[in-house]
Amino acid sequence: MAQVMTQAKFDSLKPKAKPYRVAVGHNVWVNITPTNFKTFIYRKMKHRKKMVITLGSSQGMELHDALTTGSLYNKLLANGEHLPTAIKRSANEKMTWREAAEKYVSQRKDISADRIKQIYKCAITDMTDEFNNRPISAIDKSHIKEAILPFWHMATAKSRLSTIGDIWFFGVSEIDADVSVSSKMHEIKSTLPKNAKREKVHYGQLSFADLQKWLAGLSANNSLPKRDKVVAEIILLTNKRPSEICLAEWDEIDFKNATWTIPAARLKSSDKDHVMPLSSRVIELLKQWQLEAPRNAEWIPHDYIFVAKGKKGHMTHVSLNNQLDKFYPLGTATNGGKAVMHGTSRGTFKTWSKDQLDDSDRYIYENDAVELQLAHAVGTEVERAYNTANGMKMRRKLVEDYSLAARSRCQ
Repeated sequence: MAQVMTQAKFDSLKPKAKPYRVAVGHNVWVNITPTNFKTFIYRKMKHRKKMVITLGSSQGMELHDALTTGSLYNKLLANGEHLPTAIKRSANEKMTWREAAEKYVSQRKDISADRIKQIYKCAITDMTDEFNNRPISAIDKSHIKEAILPFWHMATAKSRLSTIGDIWFFGVSEIDADVSVSSKMHEIKSTLPKNAKREKVHYGQLSFADLQKWLAGLSANNSLPKRDKVVAEIILLTNKRPSEICLAEWDEIDFKNATWTIPAARLKSSDKDHVMPLSSRVIELLKQWQLEAPRNAEWIPHDYIFVAKGKKGHMTHVSLNNQLDKFYPLGTATNGGKAVMHGTSRGTFKTWSKDQLDDSDRYIYENDAVELQLAHAVGTEVERAYNTANGMKMRRKLVEDYSLAARSRCQ
């Protein structure tokens, strides 16, 4: 049995004029400074290389703990393990769910402050103390399912499940990078109630007057990049979902007929391509951007209108929202909450169209035309009627009138 230093012998060690070190056992040494500051280190030769690992000071670590750690390191090396990896794994095995969530957020430099708050609420605040304090290594499918079930009726349930899955994957990979929880997440999702009645999402929207003010100030904003200004205005004037605009490709735009054909595969509630008229302002913006936008570069996988470097090759509505939150927020929604692009591009447009009445207090724009512009299901016959020359003319008047009214305060 290896000889180790006794506590009495350790306590008798005195400082000297110069720093020195003494072996205490199990390849653990103690460094002692002239001011009597003692630090435990692990020293061992491995493959003709000196390995030195600081264990801690005697103020926070007892001699017994230092020796126990040295003995553990010796066993790990004897078993052929890579010591730094094994040390990290050993430390992370004690990491709790709360600690994993906090570490996950701290490493996400790509998300906004609002998104960070959402993750904290979803993954920590809304969880029980028992769940937050449970080690990641002790969490299994049943715990994840139990954590999500109370929120499964909410409109944000699927997003919440995705966030929890991301944190679980992060925590587990910190212990063992070769372990994945993806298949387990699929199993959890398959066992959750299929037809849960969920609350409807109400995206915050600006009043039409506030939208006019926001658009009037957009061109004068010098902090937002040109691309983000263009895409933001096009989203607001086409009444499309931000994600649909971000995925748009140049060959979908018919400049001659001022239309945009969106493939059915990208639509939320249709199995047919959606042809929509574009206002003269949107066509103007696209023509201007066409002269500046990067094209045909190796890193662009498709001929996206709004490209961005990265795996996807196109900008995302998340990155746009982050930029807006940072440099030019939309402001307060009509419901008192935060206005977002999705709600303002669609909700504000729909509200405005319902407010437009003729002298007989009848709607100027027919409801079916508005719904079709939003790519909502309106029935085959109605859709066929509004895709005729006359129907398209009515829809074009709708988008042109809206564009002019929304930009009426722009210089």
